[in-house]
This record gives sequence, C-alpha cells and structure tokens, in this order.
Amino acid sequence: MRADYAFLEKWSAGATFNYYSDQYSRGDENNQDASGKVDGYGLVNLDARYQATRALQIFLKVDNVFDEDYETLGVLGENFFVNGTFDAGNVQSEQFVSVGSPRAAWVGVTYAFGD
Repeated sequence: MRADYAFLEKWSAGATFNYYSDQYSRGDENNQDASGKVDGYGLVNLDARYQATRALQIFLKVDNVFDEDYETLGVLGENFFVNGTFDAGNVQSEQFVSVGSPRAAWVGVTYAFGD
C-alpha cells in the first residue's frame, strides 16, 4: 500500500506499507517441520523529495522505519555443529533462516539530463 502527498510545489513525501505472509521453509515439502513456518511480517518505509530545479531532485529514504526484526526465508538443512564443535556423527536437522534488513536511511540526488 502506498500513499504520496505533495505538500508544496517542490516538496513531497510518501509512505509505503508492505506485508509478507508466512511461508514454509524450502525443503519442507510436506509442511511438517517441527520449527513451523517462517513468520509473516510487515514493513513501513518513508521517503521525501525536494525538486530543487526542473532537473535536480534531492531525496531522503528510510526503510524499515520501526526497525522490525524479521526473517525473509527459511531452509531445512543438517547441522554438523553441536555446542560449537564439528561432530559428523551427531547430525541434527534444523531450520536455517535469512535475517531481514534492519532500519536503513539514504540521502541522494537525482539529476535528469536533457528534456
């Protein structure tokens, strides 16, 4: 969902909300993993723009405004490490997850050449 508003002729700002539903891990084809699904999550992003000239725009962007902790992907695999030590005789099935990005901000400039 996106909302954008022009406050003045040269100033505008917007907000985006993205929701991602829960999902089963890769390798969990029967959807029976004891760890369950990777949880769904929602992220809020904000941005603002200043149109300095016809060609020059300055922008600010903030992703994950509320610094939500989330995982984007799960994979079932085998863990060969028990208590930090490699042990090939004691392999454990485990869900590995990919951690999502924390809050981040950018400031930038866009310049359009030509018409």
